[in-house]
Amino acid sequence: MSRVLHRSASSVGSVCSVTCYSLCSKFGRLGFVVTLGLVVLGVPAGEATATPYVIRETQMVPEEPTVGELAELRAVIRAEDQEEIRVPDELPNTAWVHVQNVRVVRREEDDELRITFQAFRTGTETLPPIDLGAFVIDDLEVRVASVLEDATQPAGLRPQLVLPRSYALAVAVIIALAALPFLVHRSISLVAAELRRLLDAYRSARPYRRIMRTLRSLHTLVEAMSPRDFYFALMDEVRVYLTARLHADFRVATTTELPLLMEGKIEHAESREALSEVFRTGDLVKFAFARSDVQDRVQHIQRVAELVAVVEERDVSGTVRRAVRPIRRPWVPQPEERGAGHVVR
Repeated sequence: MSRVLHRSASSVGSVCSVTCYSLCSKFGRLGFVVTLGLVVLGVPAGEATATPYVIRETQMVPEEPTVGELAELRAVIRAEDQEEIRVPDELPNTAWVHVQNVRVVRREEDDELRITFQAFRTGTETLPPIDLGAFVIDDLEVRVASVLEDATQPAGLRPQLVLPRSYALAVAVIIALAALPFLVHRSISLVAAELRRLLDAYRSARPYRRIMRTLRSLHTLVEAMSPRDFYFALMDEVRVYLTARLHADFRVATTTELPLLMEGKIEHAESREALSEVFRTGDLVKFAFARSDVQDRVQHIQRVAELVAVVEERDVSGTVRRAVRPIRRPWVPQPEERGAGHVVR
Protein backbone atom coordinates (compact mmCIF):
# COMPACT_ATOMS: atom_id res chain seq x y z
CA MET A 1 0.00 0.00 0.00
CA SER A 2 2.82 2.40 0.87
CA ARG A 3 4.52 1.67 -2.46
CA VAL A 4 1.34 2.55 -4.34
CA LEU A 5 1.03 5.90 -2.49
CA HIS A 6 4.67 6.69 -3.11
CA ARG A 7 4.33 6.01 -6.81
CA SER A 8 1.15 8.15 -7.00
CA ALA A 9 2.86 11.11 -5.31
CA SER A 10 5.81 10.81 -7.63
CA SER A 11 3.51 10.82 -10.64
CA VAL A 12 1.64 13.96 -9.44
CA GLY A 13 4.92 15.82 -8.84
CA SER A 14 6.16 14.93 -12.27
CA VAL A 15 2.96 16.17 -13.89
CA CYS A 16 3.12 19.54 -11.97
CA SER A 17 6.75 20.05 -12.93
CA VAL A 18 6.01 19.45 -16.59
CA THR A 19 3.02 21.85 -16.49
CA CYS A 20 5.01 24.68 -14.85
CA TYR A 21 7.83 24.27 -17.28
CA SER A 22 5.48 24.48 -20.24
CA LEU A 23 3.78 27.62 -18.88
CA CYS A 24 7.09 29.36 -18.21
CA SER A 25 8.27 28.49 -21.66
CA LYS A 26 5.11 30.01 -23.22
CA PHE A 27 5.31 33.26 -21.20
CA GLY A 28 9.04 33.54 -21.83
CA ARG A 29 8.46 33.25 -25.56
CA LEU A 30 5.71 35.89 -25.30
CA GLY A 31 8.02 38.34 -23.51
CA PHE A 32 10.69 37.69 -26.06
CA VAL A 33 8.26 38.41 -28.88
CA VAL A 34 7.09 41.74 -27.25
CA THR A 35 10.66 42.84 -26.67
CA LEU A 36 11.61 41.97 -30.21
CA GLY A 37 8.62 43.98 -31.53
CA LEU A 38 9.62 47.07 -29.53
CA VAL A 39 13.17 46.81 -30.85
CA VAL A 40 11.90 46.55 -34.40
CA LEU A 41 9.66 49.62 -33.90
CA GLY A 42 12.64 51.61 -32.57
CA VAL A 43 11.37 52.02 -28.96
CA PRO A 44 13.84 51.13 -26.17
CA ALA A 45 12.64 48.51 -23.74
CA GLY A 46 13.17 50.84 -20.72
CA GLU A 47 10.96 53.60 -22.25
CA ALA A 48 7.92 51.60 -23.29
CA THR A 49 5.69 54.18 -21.48
CA ALA A 50 6.15 57.73 -22.91
CA THR A 51 6.66 60.68 -20.46
CA PRO A 52 3.71 63.14 -20.20
CA TYR A 53 5.91 66.24 -20.77
CA VAL A 54 8.87 67.44 -22.80
CA ILE A 55 11.47 69.92 -21.54
CA ARG A 56 12.24 72.12 -24.52
CA GLU A 57 14.61 74.63 -22.97
CA THR A 58 16.24 75.43 -19.62
CA GLN A 59 17.97 78.56 -18.39
CA MET A 60 19.72 79.43 -15.13
CA VAL A 61 19.72 82.90 -13.57
CA PRO A 62 22.56 83.45 -12.84
CA GLU A 63 24.17 81.11 -15.34
CA GLU A 64 26.34 79.41 -12.73
CA PRO A 65 25.08 79.93 -9.17
CA THR A 66 27.32 79.38 -6.21
CA VAL A 67 26.68 77.73 -2.88
CA GLY A 68 24.20 79.68 -0.82
CA GLU A 69 23.29 82.04 -3.67
CA LEU A 70 19.66 82.58 -4.58
CA ALA A 71 19.11 81.26 -8.13
CA GLU A 72 16.23 80.62 -10.50
CA LEU A 73 15.80 77.75 -12.95
CA ARG A 74 13.55 78.50 -15.93
CA ALA A 75 12.31 75.47 -17.87
CA VAL A 76 10.06 75.65 -20.93
CA ILE A 77 7.71 72.63 -20.76
CA ARG A 78 5.24 71.24 -23.26
CA ALA A 79 2.78 68.66 -21.90
CA GLU A 80 -0.28 66.81 -23.06
CA ASP A 81 -2.46 68.17 -20.25
CA GLN A 82 -1.23 71.75 -20.47
CA GLU A 83 -4.24 73.18 -18.69
CA GLU A 84 -3.83 70.87 -15.70
CA ILE A 85 -0.43 72.24 -14.71
CA ARG A 86 -0.60 74.06 -11.38
CA VAL A 87 1.70 75.29 -8.66
CA PRO A 88 2.26 72.70 -5.90
CA ASP A 89 0.84 73.36 -2.49
CA GLU A 90 3.95 72.09 -0.73
CA LEU A 91 7.48 72.77 -1.97
CA PRO A 92 10.01 69.95 -1.80
CA ASN A 93 13.18 70.49 0.17
CA THR A 94 16.18 68.28 0.82
CA ALA A 95 19.41 68.54 2.76
CA TRP A 96 21.31 70.10 -0.14
CA VAL A 97 18.68 72.43 -1.63
CA HIS A 98 15.94 74.72 -0.36
CA VAL A 99 13.17 75.46 -2.88
CA GLN A 100 11.69 78.85 -2.02
CA ASN A 101 9.19 79.45 -4.81
CA VAL A 102 7.65 77.76 -7.86
CA ARG A 103 5.79 79.72 -10.54
CA VAL A 104 4.11 78.75 -13.79
CA VAL A 105 4.10 81.34 -16.60
CA ARG A 106 1.41 80.58 -19.16
CA ARG A 107 2.22 80.76 -22.88
CA GLU A 108 0.34 79.97 -26.08
CA GLU A 109 1.91 76.60 -26.89
CA ASP A 110 3.85 75.76 -23.76
CA ASP A 111 4.43 76.88 -20.19
CA GLU A 112 7.49 78.20 -18.42
CA LEU A 113 8.29 76.76 -15.02
CA ARG A 114 10.32 79.07 -12.77
CA ILE A 115 11.86 77.51 -9.68
CA THR A 116 13.63 79.73 -7.17
CA PHE A 117 16.03 77.78 -4.97
CA GLN A 118 19.13 78.00 -2.83
CA ALA A 119 21.72 75.21 -3.07
CA PHE A 120 24.19 74.23 -0.38
CA ARG A 121 26.28 71.65 -2.27
CA THR A 122 28.52 71.97 -5.29
CA GLY A 123 28.36 69.90 -8.43
CA THR A 124 25.58 68.78 -10.77
CA GLU A 125 22.49 67.77 -8.86
CA THR A 126 18.91 66.86 -9.72
CA LEU A 127 16.20 68.88 -8.08
CA PRO A 128 13.74 66.93 -5.94
CA PRO A 129 10.47 65.87 -7.64
CA ILE A 130 7.89 68.63 -7.99
CA ASP A 131 4.21 67.76 -8.26
CA LEU A 132 2.60 70.00 -10.90
CA GLY A 133 -0.79 68.35 -10.76
CA ALA A 134 -0.82 66.86 -14.26
CA PHE A 135 2.52 65.14 -13.71
CA VAL A 136 5.56 65.07 -11.46
CA ILE A 137 8.73 66.52 -12.91
CA ASP A 138 11.84 64.91 -11.51
CA ASP A 139 14.61 65.31 -14.09
CA LEU A 140 15.67 68.96 -13.71
CA GLU A 141 19.42 69.19 -13.21
CA VAL A 142 21.33 72.20 -11.90
CA ARG A 143 25.03 72.88 -11.63
CA VAL A 144 26.21 74.63 -8.49
CA ALA A 145 29.70 76.12 -8.40
CA SER A 146 31.88 76.81 -5.40
CA VAL A 147 32.61 80.29 -4.10
CA LEU A 148 36.28 79.30 -4.01
CA GLU A 149 38.31 79.69 -7.19
CA ASP A 150 40.60 76.92 -5.98
CA ALA A 151 40.91 74.72 -2.96
CA THR A 152 42.75 77.22 -0.78
CA GLN A 153 42.01 80.82 -1.85
CA PRO A 154 38.60 82.44 -1.40
CA ALA A 155 36.97 84.02 -4.40
CA GLY A 156 36.92 87.76 -4.81
CA LEU A 157 33.92 89.89 -4.04
CA ARG A 158 31.30 90.18 -6.73
CA PRO A 159 30.03 93.61 -7.70
CA GLN A 160 26.84 94.52 -5.91
CA LEU A 161 23.65 94.26 -7.91
CA VAL A 162 22.07 97.68 -8.36
CA LEU A 163 18.48 98.26 -9.29
CA PRO A 164 17.72 100.42 -12.35
CA ARG A 165 17.92 104.18 -11.72
CA SER A 166 19.50 103.57 -8.31
CA TYR A 167 22.48 105.79 -9.11
CA ALA A 168 20.20 108.66 -10.15
CA LEU A 169 18.15 108.19 -6.99
CA ALA A 170 21.27 108.13 -4.83
CA VAL A 171 22.58 111.33 -6.48
CA ALA A 172 19.20 113.01 -5.97
CA VAL A 173 19.16 112.01 -2.30
CA ILE A 174 22.72 113.30 -1.79
CA ILE A 175 21.89 116.61 -3.48
CA ALA A 176 18.71 116.94 -1.40
CA LEU A 177 20.62 116.26 1.83
CA ALA A 178 23.33 118.74 0.84
CA ALA A 179 20.76 121.41 -0.04
CA LEU A 180 18.61 120.79 3.02
CA PRO A 181 20.52 123.15 5.37
CA PHE A 182 20.40 125.91 2.76
CA LEU A 183 16.70 125.38 2.17
CA VAL A 184 15.98 125.37 5.91
CA HIS A 185 18.04 128.53 6.41
CA ARG A 186 16.38 130.20 3.44
CA SER A 187 12.92 129.24 4.65
CA ILE A 188 13.63 130.53 8.15
CA SER A 189 14.99 133.78 6.70
CA LEU A 190 11.91 134.29 4.55
CA VAL A 191 9.56 133.53 7.42
CA ALA A 192 11.49 135.85 9.75
CA ALA A 193 11.49 138.63 7.15
CA GLU A 194 7.76 138.23 6.62
CA LEU A 195 7.14 138.29 10.37
CA ARG A 196 9.26 141.42 10.69
CA ARG A 197 7.35 143.05 7.84
CA LEU A 198 4.01 142.21 9.42
CA LEU A 199 5.21 143.43 12.82
CA ASP A 200 6.51 146.69 11.33
CA ALA A 201 3.25 147.18 9.45
CA TYR A 202 1.31 146.53 12.64
CA ARG A 203 3.43 148.98 14.59
CA SER A 204 3.34 151.61 11.87
CA ALA A 205 -0.45 151.36 11.72
CA ARG A 206 -0.81 151.83 15.47
CA PRO A 207 -1.40 155.63 15.31
CA TYR A 208 -3.97 155.10 12.56
CA ARG A 209 -5.82 152.44 14.55
CA ARG A 210 -5.74 154.62 17.67
CA ILE A 211 -7.19 157.73 16.08
CA MET A 212 -9.83 155.76 14.17
CA ARG A 213 -10.86 154.07 17.40
CA THR A 214 -11.11 157.50 19.07
CA LEU A 215 -13.17 158.93 16.21
CA ARG A 216 -15.60 156.05 16.37
CA SER A 217 -15.88 156.44 20.13
CA LEU A 218 -16.49 160.18 19.82
CA HIS A 219 -19.12 159.59 17.17
CA THR A 220 -20.86 157.10 19.41
CA LEU A 221 -20.86 159.47 22.41
CA VAL A 222 -21.32 162.73 20.50
CA GLU A 223 -24.71 163.34 22.10
CA ALA A 224 -23.62 162.29 25.59
CA MET A 225 -20.46 164.39 25.84
CA SER A 226 -20.38 168.10 26.43
CA PRO A 227 -18.98 170.13 23.52
CA ARG A 228 -15.93 171.17 25.60
CA ASP A 229 -15.05 167.58 26.52
CA PHE A 230 -15.63 166.53 22.92
CA TYR A 231 -13.16 169.07 21.49
CA PHE A 232 -10.62 168.48 24.24
CA ALA A 233 -10.57 164.75 23.34
CA LEU A 234 -10.67 165.32 19.58
CA MET A 235 -7.92 167.96 19.42
CA ASP A 236 -5.60 166.10 21.79
CA GLU A 237 -5.93 162.90 19.75
CA VAL A 238 -5.26 164.76 16.47
CA ARG A 239 -2.08 166.30 17.96
CA VAL A 240 -0.83 162.88 19.08
CA TYR A 241 -1.58 161.38 15.67
CA LEU A 242 0.14 164.12 13.66
CA THR A 243 3.19 163.99 15.95
CA ALA A 244 3.56 160.23 15.36
CA ARG A 245 2.88 160.36 11.62
CA LEU A 246 4.56 163.58 10.46
CA HIS A 247 7.52 163.44 12.91
CA ALA A 248 6.94 166.97 14.21
CA ASP A 249 5.87 168.11 17.65
CA PHE A 250 2.24 169.09 17.14
CA ARG A 251 1.44 168.63 20.84
CA VAL A 252 2.77 172.05 21.85
CA ALA A 253 1.75 173.85 18.65
CA THR A 254 -0.95 176.46 18.92
CA THR A 255 -3.87 176.75 16.55
CA THR A 256 -1.99 179.51 14.67
CA GLU A 257 1.22 177.43 14.40
CA LEU A 258 -0.63 174.29 13.30
CA PRO A 259 -1.05 175.26 9.59
CA LEU A 260 2.62 176.25 9.38
CA LEU A 261 3.74 172.81 10.61
CA MET A 262 1.39 171.03 8.24
CA GLU A 263 2.32 173.12 5.20
CA GLY A 264 5.53 171.26 4.41
CA LYS A 265 4.19 167.82 5.29
CA ILE A 266 0.60 167.68 3.99
CA GLU A 267 0.24 168.70 0.35
CA HIS A 268 -3.56 168.70 0.32
CA ALA A 269 -4.46 172.33 1.08
CA GLU A 270 -8.16 171.66 1.62
CA SER A 271 -7.39 169.12 4.33
CA ARG A 272 -5.06 171.57 6.07
CA GLU A 273 -7.67 174.31 5.99
CA ALA A 274 -10.40 171.96 7.21
CA LEU A 275 -8.28 170.87 10.18
CA SER A 276 -7.44 174.50 11.02
CA GLU A 277 -11.14 175.31 11.03
CA VAL A 278 -11.79 172.39 13.40
CA PHE A 279 -9.13 173.67 15.81
CA ARG A 280 -10.42 177.24 15.68
CA THR A 281 -13.94 176.06 16.48
CA GLY A 282 -12.59 173.88 19.26
CA ASP A 283 -10.73 176.83 20.85
CA LEU A 284 -13.90 178.90 20.77
CA VAL A 285 -15.91 176.11 22.42
CA LYS A 286 -13.25 175.31 25.04
CA PHE A 287 -12.31 178.86 26.08
CA ALA A 288 -15.14 181.13 24.93
CA PHE A 289 -17.98 178.63 25.58
CA ALA A 290 -19.27 179.04 22.05
CA ARG A 291 -22.30 177.06 20.92
CA SER A 292 -21.77 173.78 18.99
CA ASP A 293 -24.55 171.48 17.96
CA VAL A 294 -24.31 167.75 17.27
CA GLN A 295 -24.25 168.14 13.49
CA ASP A 296 -21.22 170.44 13.66
CA ARG A 297 -19.33 167.96 15.83
CA VAL A 298 -20.17 165.06 13.52
CA GLN A 299 -18.98 167.14 10.56
CA HIS A 300 -15.70 167.88 12.37
CA ILE A 301 -15.21 164.13 12.93
CA GLN A 302 -15.58 163.69 9.17
CA ARG A 303 -13.02 166.45 8.49
CA VAL A 304 -10.48 164.77 10.78
CA ALA A 305 -11.17 161.41 9.11
CA GLU A 306 -10.54 162.97 5.69
CA LEU A 307 -7.23 164.39 6.91
CA VAL A 308 -6.24 160.96 8.28
CA ALA A 309 -7.06 159.36 4.93
CA VAL A 310 -4.87 161.91 3.12
CA VAL A 311 -1.96 161.31 5.50
CA GLU A 312 -2.31 157.53 5.28
CA GLU A 313 -2.87 157.66 1.50
CA ARG A 314 -6.08 155.69 1.91
CA ASP A 315 -9.51 155.92 0.41
CA VAL A 316 -11.10 159.06 1.88
CA SER A 317 -14.70 157.85 1.62
CA GLY A 318 -13.83 154.49 3.21
CA THR A 319 -12.01 156.14 6.09
CA VAL A 320 -14.88 158.53 6.73
CA ARG A 321 -17.35 155.65 6.73
CA ARG A 322 -15.24 153.84 9.30
CA ALA A 323 -15.16 156.93 11.50
CA VAL A 324 -18.83 157.89 11.34
CA ARG A 325 -20.47 154.55 10.52
CA PRO A 326 -24.09 154.25 11.72
CA ILE A 327 -24.63 153.07 15.27
CA ARG A 328 -26.84 150.01 15.42
CA ARG A 329 -28.20 150.83 18.87
CA PRO A 330 -27.55 154.51 19.55
CA TRP A 331 -27.52 155.43 23.19
CA VAL A 332 -29.55 158.55 23.93
CA PRO A 333 -28.66 160.05 27.32
CA GLN A 334 -31.48 160.75 29.71
CA PRO A 335 -31.61 164.08 31.57
CA GLU A 336 -30.97 162.44 34.91
CA GLU A 337 -27.90 160.61 33.50
CA ARG A 338 -26.08 163.76 32.43
CA GLY A 339 -23.52 164.94 34.96
CA ALA A 340 -23.42 168.38 36.41
CA GLY A 341 -20.21 169.15 34.54
CA HIS A 342 -21.68 168.30 31.14
CA VAL A 343 -23.41 171.15 29.35
CA VAL A 344 -25.01 170.28 26.04
CA ARG A 345 -25.55 173.29 23.91
